[in-house]
Amino acid sequence: MSAEATVKISAGCKIRNYSESEAKQTAQVVRNRNVSARVSGPRDFYYQRAENLSDKTVVEIINSDQILSDERLSHEAKLAEAVLVASIVLQGDRSSFLSSVVGVREEFFDLNITKDARETSVSSTSQVEKEPSGLAVDSTAARRFRKNGFPDLYAIANGDSKLSTRLERSLGWLIQSRTDKSVSSAIVKTSTALETLVVIGREPTRRALSERGAYILSDDPDERRRISRAIKTFYSKRGNIVHGKGDVSDEETVRILEFGDRLSVLIALVLSSNGNKWENADDVRRHCDAVRWGEDRTCSRPWSRRYLNTALNRLP
Repeated sequence: MSAEATVKISAGCKIRNYSESEAKQTAQVVRNRNVSARVSGPRDFYYQRAENLSDKTVVEIINSDQILSDERLSHEAKLAEAVLVASIVLQGDRSSFLSSVVGVREEFFDLNITKDARETSVSSTSQVEKEPSGLAVDSTAARRFRKNGFPDLYAIANGDSKLSTRLERSLGWLIQSRTDKSVSSAIVKTSTALETLVVIGREPTRRALSERGAYILSDDPDERRRISRAIKTFYSKRGNIVHGKGDVSDEETVRILEFGDRLSVLIALVLSSNGNKWENADDVRRHCDAVRWGEDRTCSRPWSRRYLNTALNRLP
């Protein structure tokens, strides 16, 4: 990531840019408090790591209540990054995301040289390689994170309920999909991210997700039907891509992926926003069953409706 603005993930967690002066100050603290660093000076490993934080994006966790283990701190930092990445998925496109996070690297470079009696021409289909620039995190990204329920997503996913586990695993699959250059394997990971949120056991995946997704994402009957049809279309296209049926272009696959990625984020946000009454997938199922049988129930949806419309419009 490349943070231009500070994003408050929770009361004790921020993602922000670490200035040069802060990095030097931290390096000096390391040198003063560590015997090895005092002896080795600037050659010390920890001193160098601290100094190299200059102008880098960091996850800053401050917890005055208790001393957290290294494993717990690492877990919270990775989760904070995953939730912020999920917020960026709602805006932008897969190609820009890949370029920013993975960069442009070709497995091979082709150079085509054609000669005739009069001249020689040179061409290539390979792209110019470039290093990843990092996802831009500006004030707009920070505002989108704050206003659309992402702090709650971090809080619930960082908990110890069964719903917390599902949310964290779904985010993991989403990140794996979003950083996969192969659209064919990425779509499997995106569908897994969706299924992890609401599908229980061995129940029919397509039916469970199309019904619950519709009830979770909207109260409007017409919109629910549109969501349900869209999810069924997603799974039909996924099957064709995975099993090599039909002719689905890479461009069409990317649009299908964009729909699935965004839908998984929106569903996750609704689940976390209702985390006070839904502790596991069975609670979500019971809510959806009650709505299906005519009970007048609704749920909190923390995001702007335009994100749902954008996701639905991504589907070819």
